[in-house]
Amino acid sequence: QTLNLTAGSGNVTLDGAIGGTTPIGQFTVSLAAPGTLTIADKANITTSNADVSLSAGGGITSGGDITTGGGKITVQSKLTLTDNIQATSGGGAIAFNGEIAGSSKTLTLDAGAGSSASFAGNVSLSNLITTAKTYTLSLTGASNTFANKLVILNTGALTLGNEASDTFTFTNGIDFSAANPALTLAGIFTTGGNSFNPGTATVTLAANTDITSAGGAISFGGSVTGATQ
Repeated sequence: QTLNLTAGSGNVTLDGAIGGTTPIGQFTVSLAAPGTLTIADKANITTSNADVSLSAGGGITSGGDITTGGGKITVQSKLTLTDNIQATSGGGAIAFNGEIAGSSKTLTLDAGAGSSASFAGNVSLSNLITTAKTYTLSLTGASNTFANKLVILNTGALTLGNEASDTFTFTNGIDFSAANPALTLAGIFTTGGNSFNPGTATVTLAANTDITSAGGAISFGGSVTGATQ
């Protein structure tokens, strides 16, 4: 069974789990501004091989996990985290198309083998945790900040930035060593005195790129290419 919630510019609040005892089918929330979607801490959403799509013109506040068993996860609007959350699709694409606000929170991603996870808006997190599977990861927002060391575990291609003006602040560094993914870079990167070492991976420059380590080693063990940069 599917559940579609459309409240115009009204608000929607979820205080309990959706699909908690038995997973449901497709779940959609679509709200016009200034409507908001509030998902309480631990109010998890679970579907059975079916998509979850969340959109609220006034923004989304959430502390609940999303698990789709193979379906896509799409969050169209600004997402403010009130707790650490996990998005697990089991093979469906995961897309966060709005800003992510959670400077003291952790977001864990598991898109499944051969799939993708993407962030199109600004990202502010304590930590972003990936899993050791062959999905791609893309962050192309204008401003991206991570308080804890970002450890890349997914082995699919990694894209950090798509414009020369994009900024990435890794306060405690970034570690590519576990996955060694093919890497596309664009923008301004700072590592807080920590090293920047993408290992032997091929690095492609999508736009002008500046890397400042403030004392940490910078090393490239593979080729670095760029069409026009």
